[in-house]
Amino acid sequence: MFRRIVEDYEAKLAPVDTSRAGHRARGKAEWERYGNDEEELGIRVRNLDLPDNTWLDVFLNGGLVGRFVLNGGYGVLRIKSRDGAGVPHVAEGNRIEVSHSGTALLAGTFVPD
Repeated sequence: MFRRIVEDYEAKLAPVDTSRAGHRARGKAEWERYGNDEEELGIRVRNLDLPDNTWLDVFLNGGLVGRFVLNGGYGVLRIKSRDGAGVPHVAEGNRIEVSHSGTALLAGTFVPD
């Protein structure tokens, strides 16, 4: 089914602590609103040097929006309004962070896509 995107933002996630040697972690966050008013927020991370089954928290402008588990250094969170989930609204300049045990690992700022 084709859904027309009417609003779209993206944030590239980069390490917060760039002094850590060999830190190759990266990620991407995408927020979309469709013509039928459905919304989706998706976050993907890779190359995180943490054990499998580690839970990570996602914060938007300091507020917790979701959690996901890491396996093989990779993790995904998808929040979809069509599944009944409350999707937070995103605007240009909003900050998104992926953290573990209160420490921000990756962060980025949303820009129009």
